[in-house]
This record gives sequence, structure tokens and C-alpha cells, in this order.
Amino acid sequence: MDLQQERQLIEEPNKTFQQSTTPRSSYVSHIQNGPPRRDHQEEPTHMTILRSQYIERFPYNGFTAVLFAFASTIAAIFVLVRSHEKPIHHWPIQPSVVLSIASAIFKLSLAFALAEGTIVFCWNRALKGSTIKNLSRDWEMATNVQAALLAGRHLNLVAIATIVVTLCAIIGPILQKASTVTTWTLEEPVLLHGHVAPVLPRGFSAKVSSELHPYPVGVTSSFAGLIREMNYKNYTTDIKGCAGNCSGVVRGAGLVRTCNEPTYENWNLTWGRSTANYSWPVFQVSTHWDFASESYGNDAHERIELTIAKTTSMTTTDGPPDVQINAPLNHPFQFCNALLSTTVCNFTLAVMEYEFTMTDNNIQLLELQNIKKVEEVPGRYQDPSNLYGSTIAGLALYLQTRYALNVSMQVKVQFWEKPTPYDLDSLLVAYSLVGLDTSASQYVHGYDIDPNDPYSIGTACNYTWSDPMNDIMKDLNDLMFRSALYVGSTNEQVALGHDPRNEYGTMNVSTKQDINATQTSEEVIFKTNFAYMAGGLVVMLVGILSVVPIFFGYWNLSHHTRLNPFDMAQAFHSTDLPGASVLPHTGLREPSGVIDGENKVFGVITEDGKSKLMYEEPQSPTPTNTVEERMLERMSQQ
Repeated sequence: MDLQQERQLIEEPNKTFQQSTTPRSSYVSHIQNGPPRRDHQEEPTHMTILRSQYIERFPYNGFTAVLFAFASTIAAIFVLVRSHEKPIHHWPIQPSVVLSIASAIFKLSLAFALAEGTIVFCWNRALKGSTIKNLSRDWEMATNVQAALLAGRHLNLVAIATIVVTLCAIIGPILQKASTVTTWTLEEPVLLHGHVAPVLPRGFSAKVSSELHPYPVGVTSSFAGLIREMNYKNYTTDIKGCAGNCSGVVRGAGLVRTCNEPTYENWNLTWGRSTANYSWPVFQVSTHWDFASESYGNDAHERIELTIAKTTSMTTTDGPPDVQINAPLNHPFQFCNALLSTTVCNFTLAVMEYEFTMTDNNIQLLELQNIKKVEEVPGRYQDPSNLYGSTIAGLALYLQTRYALNVSMQVKVQFWEKPTPYDLDSLLVAYSLVGLDTSASQYVHGYDIDPNDPYSIGTACNYTWSDPMNDIMKDLNDLMFRSALYVGSTNEQVALGHDPRNEYGTMNVSTKQDINATQTSEEVIFKTNFAYMAGGLVVMLVGILSVVPIFFGYWNLSHHTRLNPFDMAQAFHSTDLPGASVLPHTGLREPSGVIDGENKVFGVITEDGKSKLMYEEPQSPTPTNTVEERMLERMSQQ
């Protein structure tokens, strides 16, 4: 057989089939329907045909792989969605591990589905009369991505599926990027339990002398311990139930403030022509503890009276022209004008709501504006002439020690020598703030006297004072809250004594409280990047959809076809397998293909009772000389 005939066998098998004694229709029928039935059976119904074509011939292996790929896609998306913003300790297996397993299963399943689909695709192409060269190209594109990329005009579903399945290898990194670990503050409601006294027992903070006029003589040991804890920033509490950082609102004993409208007084510093000293108050803070007796009986409220006086709107003006000072430094004398503001506030007992934060057993109060009054504590019978203790006098003593401030401006005028009536060159004027200690100096602003210029009254006059009320309220609230915690931790109930108005009777108040709080904690959580998740989902779905179409046409095949030697030999009409055809003009079996440039037939050879497949050259002169007979003949010749 010459080269042209060999090429004709490769490129145009349809013509070869037309020359054979067995028509091509029998070859197609064999692949589609299997070998002909030898026993007589009834004509199948339409439903039987459908079941035979679409169910019995269904490529279960390939579509099972597709289902595994789809299931791994669903598993990956489920893990990413469920793990979003969830604590890491809630997952015994980290999502990254599950995603790695899912991506590995997806890639293996998709590759297996591609291999199974390629078999179906190639057999369907063969049924339609494809050449051996085209079938070889299809198989190469299914197994070699380079061939698929260079397919050009021969691009088909198998080539596209191969390219897409290869690109699906990036699904692993995409899914890993979709799930990250980060630290986040988690908030959740919690119910705390503890004891906080809404009111304080009588005589809690100070001892009081009843001689002449009630006067606190010292603090109690319990209150002194609270002051020490305040200095060390420690709290005594039995509030339980917080596993991280908690914030909430609790009711406790406190002080309610009522202040009058400020009063103002104008003053200025003047001087005379003789030696003189002038002193004016510029900043004062004082406290006083007392009873505010009311009109009904002996009912009396304890109170702390706080007075704050400070200068505002301080300005300087030049003195009259006829009294200008012509000192050696030629510095003119100036008047210092000021406005003195005085505010008086009273503090009485009340039940307050405190906003707090808690870490472990360390409690801190929030800002002052977050403390609200619930109700004032009703008056309790206490004869001022027979006192033994006070509830809040200890706080007055603390304020008197901490905030007893008294600063005044002193102007000292001194002549160096006996002056004449209009000779002021020897006049020395000195200005200073008396009582400006470390406690008061933190509230003064703009006070700066040049030490080289004792006449700088203009500079000394341009200063202001900040209001100490915020600091005072912070300390008072802190002390009252500590007192409420201390009393609550040591007493189940607080006895308040008799109410003279008979509204409450003998009052015993429970200190037990259930506190609604919000717990915040720093948790290591999983964070899902939904952009990467969407990208991974698209890649996985495109990969699945690229493989499914190559299974179309499986119902045209007679059975679950494979690319094994038996199916291939049968399809190419092997000499010893059913369906082989004979070329009439040569008497030889039809060549199965070309190997190393020579025509070959594919058939069964039996040796020692075992059958095996072999290629053989179609050179026998008679149609009865099969491959097996020629092999036996050669063996006898040897």
C-alpha cells in the first residue's frame, strides 16, 4: 500500500468504510447499540428506549466527579459565610484547613470529570465520522493544555474545558485569601451580679462632736480605708459575671448638687502716697458641713456647702495723668480692675445611677455627665444635739484637706526715701499672689511676672482661673461610689432608721443588684473577604460548567465506553473481534491505523490458553489467514 493510500486511510475513513463489505452503518450501530441481539425479543416501547439511552448509558463516574466538585464548592462557600466574624476557638478545625481540603477535592474531581468527559466526547466525534487525525488532536487537547491553547480554528469544547480546568488551579490561593484571621472587639449583653448599696448607713464616714455645735472631729476607719484605696486606684467589689471588659449602669449612693446663681463684685487696686499694703481675694475654695433643718419636726438633711470664688474679666487701665510714676525704668503705674464671682453649692444624699467600666475586678466610673440622679434620700430623724456620727461629714473633711484654697493678690507700695509731695521717683510697687501653692497653681492661667521688672502689674493682671468644680465632683462621685461598693460587699441590707414623715417607716434597703451590662472582649476571629469569595465562586462554577457540556451525547453510545484496547480494537474492526470488515480488493482485514508509517491491524492472539491483543501487519494473501494463524506459523518456523 503506497503513501497516498495510507493518508487516505487516516484522513478519510468514511471512504474506507464505503469500500468495505460491511457498511459503515453497521460500525455506527455497533457503537450506538452494541452487538446485535441473537435471541428474539419483543419490540421495546418508547419509555424503554428512553431508559436505555438516558439512564442505563448515563456516565455515572463522570457526573459523580462533577457532583463532588459542586459539593466542594458549596462546602467552601458555607465555611466562608459561617466563619465570618466568628471567634477562632469556636472552630475545632480552622476554616483555612477546610478550604484547603475543599479546593483539593474540587481540583481532583474536576480533572477526573474532564478525563471521563473526554472519552464520551471522542466517541461521539468518532460516530460522526471524524478522522483519526482529528480524534488524535482532540485527545491531545484534552491531555495537554499547550495543545488546547494552540488549537486555533480547531478549538472545541474539550480544548475550552482543558484550559478552564487548568486555570482552576488558582482556586486554592483565592480561597485562602478569602479567609483571614484578625483581632476584633466583640460586644455581647451580660447580666452581672453583686452588692452595691443604694444608700449609706448613718454615721458611715465621720465622727461628730455634739458639744456646742455639731462638728466633725475625724473620719471613721472604714472611710479612711476607702481614701487609701482611692490613692492606690483600688476598688473593693464583689460584682461577678464579667469575663472581659464590661460597661453598664448601676444604682448606688451618691450626692446631688444644687448651686445658686453666681454673685459678682467689682474691685480695683489703688494706691496712696504713703506706705500701704493692699490684698484682694482672687481665688478661694472652702467647704462646710452642716444640717439644713426643715420646717417639719426634727427632720434634718446633712449637707456639704461648697463655696468657689474666683476673679474674672481682669483688665488694666492707666492711672490718672497727675499720678503717673516716673520710676528709673520709666514704667507707668497701672490700675488692675477685676470682677470677683462667687458660687455656693450644696451637696445632699441621693440615689444615683453610675455608668461604669469593669475589667476583671477593677471598676472605673465614666464621665461626670453620665451620672444621673434617681431620687433623693428622704430625711431621717437625727437630733443635732445628740449626734454620734455623720454619713457625709467625712467627705467634707476630705474636700477641706484637698481643696482648701485661698489665693489673694497683694500690692505693696514702699518709698525708698522720704518723698516730696510730687516726687515719686523713689516709689517701689511690688505685686504678688499670696497662697499660690501647688494645689492652686494648677488652676491659674496666664500668670507671668517678669522677675526683672517689679513694676509689671499689667502682666500680672492678665490671668484667669479655671473652675475646680469638675475635679471636686469627680472626687466626690469616686468616694461615694467606693463607699456604695464597700457597704454593699459587707452588708446584705442597710438600715436607715425612722422616717419622721412616716412615708417610708423603718427603712431597710437591700444591697443586692442584678446589673445589665455590655461585655466587650478582644477576640481573635475569622474575617471573610467576600470579594475573594465571589471570585473563587465564579472560578469554581465556570470550571464545572466547562466540563458538563462534553458529556452531551452519551445517550448515543451503546455502553459505558472507555479508551481501553478492547473498545478501540472493536471500533477499528480488529481481525478477531466482532464487527471487523474485509477490504474486497485485497482480501485483507481493514487496517486499524498507522504506526511508525506502516499500516497495522489490531487483534487477539491466544498463547498458552491466554488471549492478548497485538498489532500485526496486514500482509496475509488470503482472507482466512488471521493474525493468530500467522503468529502460529511464525512460531513453527522458528
